Amino acid sequence: MQQQPKTLNEFFLTFKDAADAAFENMKAMLWPFNFKKWIILAIITLCASWATFQPSFQMPSANNNSSGQAGKTISSLPSFNLSEIIPSIFIIVIAVIFILIIAVILMHIGSRFKFVLFKNILNQDAKISEYWADAAPRGKKLFFWVIVMSMIFIPVILLTFSVMLMPALLPRLGEDIKTFLLLFSSCIGALFLMLLSAILTVYNALIYTFTLPAMMKMDEKISVWEASRIIINRFIKMGLTGVLLTVAGLIIFYIALSVVSLILIILSAIPFILLMIITFPLIMMANNPVVYLIGGTIMFIASILFFLLLVMIMLPVSIFKESFNFALTSLLFPEYDTFFTRNLIQPHQPGIEGSPGSKIYYDYSENDNTVASAQTSGISLEKKDDNPYEHTDSNPYNNT
Repeated sequence: MQQQPKTLNEFFLTFKDAADAAFENMKAMLWPFNFKKWIILAIITLCASWATFQPSFQMPSANNNSSGQAGKTISSLPSFNLSEIIPSIFIIVIAVIFILIIAVILMHIGSRFKFVLFKNILNQDAKISEYWADAAPRGKKLFFWVIVMSMIFIPVILLTFSVMLMPALLPRLGEDIKTFLLLFSSCIGALFLMLLSAILTVYNALIYTFTLPAMMKMDEKISVWEASRIIINRFIKMGLTGVLLTVAGLIIFYIALSVVSLILIILSAIPFILLMIITFPLIMMANNPVVYLIGGTIMFIASILFFLLLVMIMLPVSIFKESFNFALTSLLFPEYDTFFTRNLIQPHQPGIEGSPGSKIYYDYSENDNTVASAQTSGISLEKKDDNPYEHTDSNPYNNT
């Protein structure tokens, strides 16, 4: 079993190996290009994104007069006739309930698709129906986690904002006292939201980067909370240095990935923006219904093409990110390795480089096409059960 990295150099090699393995896995899944395969994977990744729990906050303005203005505004609100606003409130409530129902349905579908995506990444496939039933148990666990976290998160945020605005609603207080109390409560509320945001961001990263990939090796009856507790205990055993180096590595990785994604999105949007800049004024100047129809059709088709182009560009990024999560989890916590045991891509070990003449210990039953490809490349394949690194101390990463 591989030993967890301890030094800065070992962590650097671990992240490098994870990135290299994720890139190779992404290439194996997406190339040679197959339009049908890309569409299927695009649908899977899009639906899987619906299961993401990513809370965000809108912090109060830094303007010193904002709190005072808020207090004056709230205290000077005119009174309303309740019978006049009840229909509007009823419509708003119905709309909110409808949106929540849609959100719950999308979360349920997305939770199942998350593990369908995982199956495709591990097997380098582009299938839905074949993995749909198998993804159900873990998908239900993820769906329940997302729902409970949302039910906890939303009331806490509403309560926090209520406390922040409470001083402005208190009667029999002077404007100066209201302004002071509102400013004080806003500062406390903002600090609380910042702290809550930081905690949820770390916990969210723990779940989606490590816990969900590790669940593929755990019993399917284990909940997300139980799985996250196991991973947290494994991080505790790494020590503070290991945790900090892991967090620093993830921050650097996701910043780099975000920058690359942003650049790709901007580059893909340039032709669409130029087309809109040229087409829209011409359509408006023509003042002709036929031109409006033709121009609108052109803009609609351009929007569809832009969306497809965006999918084509972002799909490799999504597959690479999820593959990286699996590779990093497998390297940091080898007992939950489901990535390297299913792929020819191996971590940085002596004698297991994946280059011609080296040996790869591999389960032949997983992917005959990949095995044939490796043999063609001059890589020697041996059964995984014969892997000396699994049972001896010759692997420099071993830890008994």
